Amino acid sequence: MIQNTVKNDNLISLSRNCKTLNQLKQIHAHLLISRIPQNPYAIAPLLSAAVTSGNASFFSYARSIFDRLLHRNTFMYNSMIRGYVQSRSPVAAFCCYLDMLDQGLAANNFTFPPLIKACAILVPNSRLTGRLVHAHVVKFGFLEDPFTISALIEFYSLVHDMETARLLFDRSPQKDVVVWTLADMGVADCGTHVLSYNMYREAGWEIEANSVRKMISDGGMKKKPGSSVIEVNGVVEEFLAGGLCHPQAQEIIKILDSFFKRVNLEDI
Repeated sequence: MIQNTVKNDNLISLSRNCKTLNQLKQIHAHLLISRIPQNPYAIAPLLSAAVTSGNASFFSYARSIFDRLLHRNTFMYNSMIRGYVQSRSPVAAFCCYLDMLDQGLAANNFTFPPLIKACAILVPNSRLTGRLVHAHVVKFGFLEDPFTISALIEFYSLVHDMETARLLFDRSPQKDVVVWTLADMGVADCGTHVLSYNMYREAGWEIEANSVRKMISDGGMKKKPGSSVIEVNGVVEEFLAGGLCHPQAQEIIKILDSFFKRVNLEDI
């Protein structure tokens, strides 16, 4: 049984160290009795720990909590967006983001990296969705955030739009941070390797640049015109530009329409 004297920091630690759903529910019950009546946002750390735990039952429970909340903030929405992306549910992540905007809440620098990653999970319309999210990044003023820029560069590289990826890198005010972030991502794609080579050269990292160049040459990396490949749930899928074979294609189109209503693509 959790005592009422447990401090907030300890509750966060307990939430992240939960091994069973019953333990998570016990902490939730404690918060309902001792914290939430005074502070409705006290549930936020528990929610964040549950959705990013990698445990499917924890995430399901977190969703049930979130759906019943009367008071939500940007941190809570960001947590749910990360959870949906981590569980390979990009459509739900976009719906969550659009709902956040409908509630009058503002995005922050933690909102967009997972949303951009969600674009890469979508097989049809992934490039258009990415451009729409990119437009939101511009609209809300996060184009100078290095982690958001890194996510955009990775995305455009994955969909083989190297011109936009390179333009973003050239305009980045913190190129060194972007290079390190992309290196940590470790994406293995022909277009990304080419971009990595150029960025390493730009940063003066000749050894790393030559290593990437050798990797491209040794791997014989080539791409069929008009096609792209992407990994979804551990399976590599090939798709053609304009393809609508994805089972959620129509739902994705509706989401794209919602994005269109909020931004102007001419802004990017």
